[in-house]
Amino acid sequence: MEFILRGTQLVARERRLWPYIWKPLGAAALIYLAAVALCYWMIVPFGEKFLQDRGLPAVFATYGFWFIAIFASSMIYIAVAGIFSSLLWEKLSLEVEELSNPNPPNAKTGCMTSIVDTLGRTGFTIAVGMVGLVLGCFLPLLAVPFVGLLGLHDYTACAFLRRGKPFAKQLGEAFRCRQAFTFTIVSGVLTLFPLLNLLMLPALVAAGTLMVAESKVTALEHPNAD
Repeated sequence: MEFILRGTQLVARERRLWPYIWKPLGAAALIYLAAVALCYWMIVPFGEKFLQDRGLPAVFATYGFWFIAIFASSMIYIAVAGIFSSLLWEKLSLEVEELSNPNPPNAKTGCMTSIVDTLGRTGFTIAVGMVGLVLGCFLPLLAVPFVGLLGLHDYTACAFLRRGKPFAKQLGEAFRCRQAFTFTIVSGVLTLFPLLNLLMLPALVAAGTLMVAESKVTALEHPNAD
């Protein structure tokens, strides 16, 4: 909880961080809207035909799509922001770490590493996120650990990459950070509250960065790389 409180204070007070908050949120919003439009184009016509063949009003397909899209909008948006976390939030994460360490780790990651990292996160997010989404519809509290698991890896992604740890290696080390369990549960609980879960995204990125930076398990094993 300590890191989440500190991350929230940082993004609220440090004006130098603000430009690195709105751009990723806006980029994630555009990706989200594009994903919704693509899903509408792919799913609704099929749904309309399915209903028409059974003598039911085709318009129900459109109503059903938008009901699900609106109901799950926060979760989908968070999933999009998480899949591209290592790309969207890098500058914010770096700025947060530089506030306490002017010379943070800076392991160089090539284009292929970034692509593989994003692909790995995509599969992980879809698998774990679907479980969390289904549980969230019926038993929201049971979804917390699953959604929190996504948060733990999404919000620490940039800090781990700077230490030469892409997603495959991050999986094993994220739980060894200080207060990793608390971070997982609290970030999972926050997703249950619409709007608040979106507003807390930058604070959680800052918190995840602080957690990795101040955990000996990562800080001592991965010195700066030029």
